[in-house]
Parts: sequence; structure tokens; C-alpha cells
Amino acid sequence: MELPDVEPDSEEMFDFLENLDDDWGYGPPSYLTPVQVATAASRLAALTEDSLIRGVDPQELKRADIYPGPWEGPSELTWVAHYLPGVQTFFAAAARDGAAVICWLD
Repeated sequence: MELPDVEPDSEEMFDFLENLDDDWGYGPPSYLTPVQVATAASRLAALTEDSLIRGVDPQELKRADIYPGPWEGPSELTWVAHYLPGVQTFFAAAARDGAAVICWLD
């Protein structure tokens, strides 16, 4: 698949990403502009692992079929929360560089 020759945060790029027909696993990629990355980095920086999962009901996640599942209890929430520092570092670096981020699950 070849990306179009357009500006990263232009309407043409958003149209391209929204209309991908290829199977990327769990749907097509999503896209955050550099401004959105900076906002995400700022909000992520304010989180702790505890604040990320405080008040989250694993059974509610299970009923809603939230990826990655299974959500059997608090230990799964702790497992997810331990990734937060790496995500914070990644988004802080991307924001510092003025980069966009493309994300997908496969």
C-alpha cells in the first residue's frame, strides 16, 4: 500500500486513512496529528498507573468486549497499567519531535 503524496495533517490524509479497505488485523490504522500527539502526551504525563485503573470495573470491560480481554479481575488491569510508563515516554518523544502517530492493532 502506498501513502498518497499529501500533508500529514491534511483532509486528504484523513480521507485516505478513513477509507482503507485492507485488513490490518483489528481494523484500519488510526492517526493522530502532531497537535493531537502533544495533547495526548500532556494528558498521559499527568497519569499514574494507579489513577489509570482506579474505578475501572473489569466486568464492565468484559461486557463491552474491550480489547485485549479477557477481563477476569484486577490483575488484568495491573498488567495493562504497567505499560503506561513506556506509552508516556513514546508520546513525550513524539510530541517533542512534532511527530504524528499512526496506530493499529494486529
